[in-house]
Amino acid sequence: MTITEHTSEESAEAEYSKTRGWGAVPGYRFEGKMPPEGQRFRLMYVAGSLNHPDGYTHARPGTLVFPTAEAAERWAEKKRIALYNVVGDQDTVVRLSSYGMQVGRELIVGDQT
Repeated sequence: MTITEHTSEESAEAEYSKTRGWGAVPGYRFEGKMPPEGQRFRLMYVAGSLNHPDGYTHARPGTLVFPTAEAAERWAEKKRIALYNVVGDQDTVVRLSSYGMQVGRELIVGDQT
């Protein structure tokens, strides 16, 4: 793996677009260092539908980690994901919610929303 630091967004974007292009794989850009494990955030999506026997349920948190809850929210909005909660990287406690879930509530995978 090669890690390259860029001094401007333009140079980073030009370099990355040579390989896979922004949006070809899940990812994000941020300035600064990634916080240590236990201080990162993940997206916990809502799965299912009104036609599904279980309705809407809490899916497993995604594997992509974010340095802040706001960065996770911006990424989800950019990808046009409507129903999600931002949780910790080692728990399922809500930090932000796209649909008004109570902050601080612990979610259980598979439970109805």
